[in-house]
Amino acid sequence: MGLFRIRYQNLSERSTTIVSQSSTYLSFTASRANDGILSTTSDSCSHTGLNKAIAWFQVDLGKQFHLSNVKIHYRKDGNRSSDWKQYQSRQFYLDVTNISATHSLTTQRTRCYTDNTTYPDLPPNIIDIPCQQKARYMSFWRQRTTLRKILIMISMEPSLRYVK
Repeated sequence: MGLFRIRYQNLSERSTTIVSQSSTYLSFTASRANDGILSTTSDSCSHTGLNKAIAWFQVDLGKQFHLSNVKIHYRKDGNRSSDWKQYQSRQFYLDVTNISATHSLTTQRTRCYTDNTTYPDLPPNIIDIPCQQKARYMSFWRQRTTLRKILIMISMEPSLRYVK
């Protein structure tokens, strides 16, 4: 019986990985969340536009992979009470699928995680989500029933687990 080594690869670092988002606030494009910088300050995060009922951020891996986990880095600018906090990341969900977010229905996606954080609590600014699925696309979603400020400010690290 041979020994197997389990290895992990950050799939977001692949040159064929493409990121997109539902809208863009100022110059905070989706590519900021996939630039290899894992800082959680605003300069290193993508931001979706304001006053949208639904906001999403998508990672297209280019082909299907057996995923292990998805690590999300929310924006957090400090620990003082006046610093920006990750309150905009409450109540998000993470879906995976083989169809782009712009072309799939919720029923066509597999839900890997639902955040149930409610006021006044905050989700952790770095969260590692187990997601043992085979998928090409990963989407981070937030939804509001009324049009208010909604932003997604993240960096993502999808990981592939493989046996060598």
